[in-house]
Amino acid sequence: MKDINKSFWNKHGLIFITLLTFIVTAIVNFNVRLYGDDFFYACFTRIDFDYFITRHLDHYMRANGRAIVHLFVTVFLGINQYFWAICNSLMLAGIVFFGAKICMGMEVKEKKSLIGYSAVIMAVTIFFLDPNLTRQSVYWLTGSFNYVYPIFMLLVYWYLLSRSTYSNKMRWYVPIIGFLAAATVEQASVMTFGLTLLMLLEKRIIRKNKINKMEILTLIIVALGMLSVICSPAVFLRASIEDSPVEGFLPLIKHNLIKQGDYFMFSKIMLPYHMLAIVASFGVIGKYGKSISDKYRWTKNLAVILGVSACIGLLLQTLTGKVLNYYGMLGRFGIEAFIGLGYLYTLIYAGILIYKNKFITNNALPIIAVILGFGAQFMMIISPVFGPRNLVYPIFMLALYSACIIPRLNKFGISAICGCLSCIVFNLPWLLPIPITAYMLVTANKGKYNKVKYKKLGIATGYLTVALVSLTILIPTIKGYADNAVVYDKNIQEAKKFIEENKEGPIYQKKLPKETYGWVMPYHNSYYSSYYDLYLGFDKDYEVNWLE
Repeated sequence: MKDINKSFWNKHGLIFITLLTFIVTAIVNFNVRLYGDDFFYACFTRIDFDYFITRHLDHYMRANGRAIVHLFVTVFLGINQYFWAICNSLMLAGIVFFGAKICMGMEVKEKKSLIGYSAVIMAVTIFFLDPNLTRQSVYWLTGSFNYVYPIFMLLVYWYLLSRSTYSNKMRWYVPIIGFLAAATVEQASVMTFGLTLLMLLEKRIIRKNKINKMEILTLIIVALGMLSVICSPAVFLRASIEDSPVEGFLPLIKHNLIKQGDYFMFSKIMLPYHMLAIVASFGVIGKYGKSISDKYRWTKNLAVILGVSACIGLLLQTLTGKVLNYYGMLGRFGIEAFIGLGYLYTLIYAGILIYKNKFITNNALPIIAVILGFGAQFMMIISPVFGPRNLVYPIFMLALYSACIIPRLNKFGISAICGCLSCIVFNLPWLLPIPITAYMLVTANKGKYNKVKYKKLGIATGYLTVALVSLTILIPTIKGYADNAVVYDKNIQEAKKFIEENKEGPIYQKKLPKETYGWVMPYHNSYYSSYYDLYLGFDKDYEVNWLE
């Protein structure tokens, strides 16, 4: 039989999925146009270099501390937008590449062959992204550098830091990458520092290895990067003037716990990622549950009873919206807390089993991913501003959690189980026969189908099913941005013609036909009207009338 490590998939699966992600996201990115804050930041490059620097310094002092992020934003707004489309696609592909490398890149040769499957999970994480989230973050020039770039830098740094701490050889450039990852946006900066601290504590306290001077220096440099963002003058200024949904600090926390808890736990935006993480965690509990000593058997029983009921409640509430209507004596907040804590306990318990049984080389990865993911969400409870975009960071932490576990359980048919659940939760029953057949192929123990080639076919079909389900979100996203781009480009052409012909009176522009596939336009918020006029090149105060 041909050696499994010599197959195309095992040798080139990671590159293939990374390239596929680049191509697919590029199709979307080349149809993305400027929206909202893009018109404002485009003004930074309109005069000269001194003006450019002055605006950035003023922005750091008065708007926010994301200095590096908005340097990138303004630079890319000053050049052809196709450069951004390529750059954003490269960053999204890089998230897939480095995410998979974090999950599998440190394994021995036999397990390294699973890296392509980890890449599939990271790729479908991007394809599953809801348009209400991507319009605020991924497929928007300013948004992409506030969300895609920080995630990309975090994963690059995570991969390099993992290699360094396990080999005990810290390269000179790792602290620099760490600083750049931390000096991005508030959520990512705290996550980068938290990652560094957790990995060094795990190395010193649990693995009993000494922390070298270079690692301490890295922690300090990362802390400086974080402080440059969260302690900037603008952060304190914005905190004092930002409108709050409720009056008072404690009422704000309570309000955010409920509102953000609903978004994080029960929104369909999060559904595919919770689903994958739940399957992964119970797969680990099923594999290693019997290895627990009698003294700690109760922890497994608690995970099964609490975890199963919490996770079923999570999925049912997300799909039906009715579970929280039957809260009884516990109250709505009590039911939400039960589901959230039960879900969290299940993920962490599976992570502990992985660490105890040395399931993976980078065995602290699942626990760290859970801590960072839930921590990224928890830190938002003091923020008066919240939107779907703030879910980007926990989404990719759950993706890492799933991508480092699911491929290692391939022989148990877990990819087919994910495929079945995907069909159910996305209401695609006609697709169910495919993952069911895949599961039967993987788990066949006798007969003519009990062969390696059929098991491999079943495993691949499970992943393919999940990818096919993700197309229900991806294809409308591609089409939505393409349709909007046609109208947008025609508006720009009409504006140029209006200026060239030196016409008088109002100019008429058409509203974008698909509002979900593009961020704010001047007809949503008049704040952007003057900046939009500058973008169009008007030197007079023309009235712009927006038509349906």
